[in-house]
Amino acid sequence: VKDLHGQEKEINGIKLRFLGLNLITDDKSCLEQQYDVVHSISVIEHVGGREEQRQMCEQIQTLGRYHWVQTPAKEFPLEAHFYLPFFAYWPLTLRAFMNWRFRLGVMPRHRNWQEAKAFCRSTRLLTKRQMHHFFPNSHIWTERLYSLPKCYIAYNF
Repeated sequence: VKDLHGQEKEINGIKLRFLGLNLITDDKSCLEQQYDVVHSISVIEHVGGREEQRQMCEQIQTLGRYHWVQTPAKEFPLEAHFYLPFFAYWPLTLRAFMNWRFRLGVMPRHRNWQEAKAFCRSTRLLTKRQMHHFFPNSHIWTERLYSLPKCYIAYNF
């Protein structure tokens, strides 16, 4: 993966500037700017609990005139990170135990119980209802695989 942070590219006469911003931050200088588009793919489920997710969504809607935010659907039978059926619905202690003992899916194995528990606690998939709650003025598009909701995308184009 090529890191484009801070680079500018021109594509078909449109100048793009690539930024990597930590949206939940005490440094408010990045929040004083306005951007044309804020784009996020599979990030919101990793920022922490519900309050951190709410903050990120508010900041996305404040920073950009338009936004496109994608996240895996909690309801999809195969959890997108750990590749286990309905893993997002398992009790925290069982998810942490599995992450502590095994390398699952694309996620690293944590060799410390507390780290595994904190990691599983901070990986929080969203439902369509939660996406509507976080993005009340946006369209929520459901990407489907075999008629099952795979991902949700909030956009306001």
